[in-house]
Amino acid sequence: NLKILICDDNEKKTDDMVNYFNRKYKYGIDIDVGENIENCIDLIDRNQYNLFFIDLNMEDTLHGTFKDDAGFQIIEYIKERYSHEYEIIILTNRTKLKEKFKDEIEKYYFIDYT
Repeated sequence: NLKILICDDNEKKTDDMVNYFNRKYKYGIDIDVGENIENCIDLIDRNQYNLFFIDLNMEDTLHGTFKDDAGFQIIEYIKERYSHEYEIIILTNRTKLKEKFKDEIEKYYFIDYT
């Protein structure tokens, strides 16, 4: 089974992604959605995912702010805890973030949804 975690605080985008995968792959796929840093980390702790879609700019609910590097915080958390194979796809629509994290982004597959 393919286990996917979508880390994105945009409900429309996550709904669209979940609907796409559910239509395309009717069996053998499990999808979870984390809408903020804390929720994503909790899901990572409780599951073994094979594929991650991670938005760079997500809400930090503990502090009530948005963090430019939230996606990279989640990626570092995954790297520290996972020893099995997984893929990460970075999502963002903010040009400034793409420029700011250019070197990091080049290490992963990148989708610009502007």
